[in-house]
Amino acid sequence: MRKRVGFTSLLLFILLFSIFGYRSLMEHRETRIMMLKNAMIQNTPEEQKKEVTAFKPQEPDATENKEKTNKNDGTKNKDEADFNNNQKARIEEKEREVQEKLIEYDTKYVGLGDSLTVGIGDAEEKGYIGMVKDGIERKDNIVIDLKNYADRGDRTTQLMKILKKEKVQQSVRDADVIFLTIGGNDLMKVARDHFLSLDQKYFDEERITYQKRLEKILLTIRTLNPDCDIYYIGLFNPFLKYFENVVEIDAILQHWNEGSKQVIERFPNVYFVPVYPLFNQVDEDLFFKDNFHPNAKGYHLIANQVLAEMEKHKDEETSSD
Repeated sequence: MRKRVGFTSLLLFILLFSIFGYRSLMEHRETRIMMLKNAMIQNTPEEQKKEVTAFKPQEPDATENKEKTNKNDGTKNKDEADFNNNQKARIEEKEREVQEKLIEYDTKYVGLGDSLTVGIGDAEEKGYIGMVKDGIERKDNIVIDLKNYADRGDRTTQLMKILKKEKVQQSVRDADVIFLTIGGNDLMKVARDHFLSLDQKYFDEERITYQKRLEKILLTIRTLNPDCDIYYIGLFNPFLKYFENVVEIDAILQHWNEGSKQVIERFPNVYFVPVYPLFNQVDEDLFFKDNFHPNAKGYHLIANQVLAEMEKHKDEETSSD
């Protein structure tokens, strides 16, 4: 019975320790000591009261005080660093704004979407959109203003929110060309949400919802800017190297690409850039070390495909004139 009581007490102590922490327990201990001290004074002869009154709880350890000081200093330093970084970011933003006013750009590009437009996986952090910009600047001897609002991991739901920001809307209004990659993370979310019971029906259901969101995105862009060219870069299969014989993945990706095409065809001057065939070679080293995003070589292939599509539609416009 005594062992049982002792074990229960130990569990109770661990529970209290986990809830209140060591310091709270020590504070409780000191309070109890003070109460005992007062009780002793009240019931102690006068000649002994002075000795009892002299009793004091143990002062906090110097190491503990030092740790508190270091913690406070660390918090203070972090706050100062955050403040300095914010100040630096604001100064750099102002410098960019001044620079943009001084430079006369010949044309303006805007990037929207996910990590492919960010350029994740490219050591130079340009991605396909930076390579397209560099290629056209060299070829046409012009200066291009590129504003990239893409963000890693973004799905159509996040992009719809980004397009509500005034700064982004103004850039879209001013854009001559917009580049868009979106949908890959929508598809991956289906895989995560139904990991234990993957079925093609889940991908088909989400594809329909995705198409509706893509339509809203393009409608928003077209409302802000009725005339700019929009290039939507299609999905590719990053899993081919490891799941070459899994035809279901291929079928799902192809269905999603077809769904995107169906939406795009409803809007003027919106062009689908097919990149799926570019990554269909298993022996090609086209991926970053995460085996998901393209490396510089993979982005070069996408950039060349985009440039070819741009040249194609430029020729079509010239011939129609």
